[in-house]
Amino acid sequence: MPTKNTRKKRKVIRFSPFKTRFKKKHWNLGTVTFGIIFIYLVINFIMYLNEDTLSTYEVTKNSMEKTITTRGLVLRDETIIKNKSDGYLNYYAQEGERVRKKGYVYSVDETGKVHEYLSQTASEEGILDSDSYLELKETISVFNNYYSDNNFYEVYDFKYDLNNTILEITNETTMKKLEQALKDSGITESYQKIKAPASGLISFLEDGYESLTPKNVTKKAFDDTNYKKQQLKTNNLVQKGEPVYKIIQGNSWDIVIPITEEEKKILEEKTSVQVNFLKDDTTLTATVSILDNKDGTYAQLHFTNYLVRYFSDRFLNIEVVLQSKTGLKIPNTALVTREMFRIPIDYLYTDSSSDESLFRIRTLNSRGKVAIKQVVAEVVMKDDKYCYVSTVPISDDSLTKGMILLRNDSKKTFKVSATKKVDGVYCVNKGYAAFKMVNVLYSNEDYSIVEDAQELNALAIYDHIVLNSNTIHENDKIY
Repeated sequence: MPTKNTRKKRKVIRFSPFKTRFKKKHWNLGTVTFGIIFIYLVINFIMYLNEDTLSTYEVTKNSMEKTITTRGLVLRDETIIKNKSDGYLNYYAQEGERVRKKGYVYSVDETGKVHEYLSQTASEEGILDSDSYLELKETISVFNNYYSDNNFYEVYDFKYDLNNTILEITNETTMKKLEQALKDSGITESYQKIKAPASGLISFLEDGYESLTPKNVTKKAFDDTNYKKQQLKTNNLVQKGEPVYKIIQGNSWDIVIPITEEEKKILEEKTSVQVNFLKDDTTLTATVSILDNKDGTYAQLHFTNYLVRYFSDRFLNIEVVLQSKTGLKIPNTALVTREMFRIPIDYLYTDSSSDESLFRIRTLNSRGKVAIKQVVAEVVMKDDKYCYVSTVPISDDSLTKGMILLRNDSKKTFKVSATKKVDGVYCVNKGYAAFKMVNVLYSNEDYSIVEDAQELNALAIYDHIVLNSNTIHENDKIY
């Protein structure tokens, strides 16, 4: 039997279920600090998302226009000339060429013998030289650069232009051989040269609008669904009485456009307008008149130059400038309407020593006696009769309702009470939202043009203003 000394020592561990379950934890200081910082950042991020972000805008000088962008109907003094006898035609005049009265335009070969002779000589040698191919290539290139699916009718114009170019090249070569052909064939009796009845531009296009006048224009005239141009220039046999060319007399021409009642009111006050031609970015000045035709109201735009530039166009996409204003450009979201104290300008005076604008205020001193106090005039804007002061006080000396002002040169007084609502913006050049009054000249959906007043405290180019006026209050600090 083992003795007490020889007995093995055993380590006894006591079990306590409560202590095991609720063992005391030791917090790490770094973990706690990180957690606090993280919670702080999350809270600030949520606050940032919920608050309105203050954005500023730099004032620029620009111009804005109120315009009518539309498709106009072109009308001219046009006369269709008809053939006087059966025969084959050879033209002396080219498309767009101006001819004098009794100048030769074309010739008629009644028997066709000259035409037959020319056809035979033309088959022996090529008509198109390198310059002619280059001219055709240029015609195709111009169409390719300006064509739009929205104006499919231009395909007919291109077809007309291309055919006309080919015919001009052909006739130019033909006319060079014509005199020699007449000598060789001995034919002169059946050959006639036809003269122009009046001076003007020559065109070989007929579209049925030649007799239309501005006063007879209707909505139907603008429907180009079935609009077609007929090429009058041909090398085929032409019967007597058939149209052979068109002459456009004078230098004047018109564009007629449909207008709304609002546009009519603006145009009635004008004698002339600027017209931008979208086809080639040309700008011309036109005299304007209103047409109250049987099915609607139209504007007649009258031009006295550039007829030759657009003589072959029946419809033109144009932009008519109704109003144009130049000044300081600001977003409409920056505009805010505020109430201002309206003070007669006579109560504002300038301190000779400091050049500051001041008001003289009648007040009571600490003894209850009447005293005169001079305060700096926080004038937002002034005109010939009044100066305007903010109703929001900046300091203890700011004007408030009920104050009594004194004129500097008399005993007359003025009680501060009258207010006027004015438009303005919050300027933040000095780190706080200072209200600056503006005079809006013109506005569209997004921007306004305001007067560049060139006065003290007036809004100026490069000023920084609050983009959204509803995100701040007057005199709020921004940083």
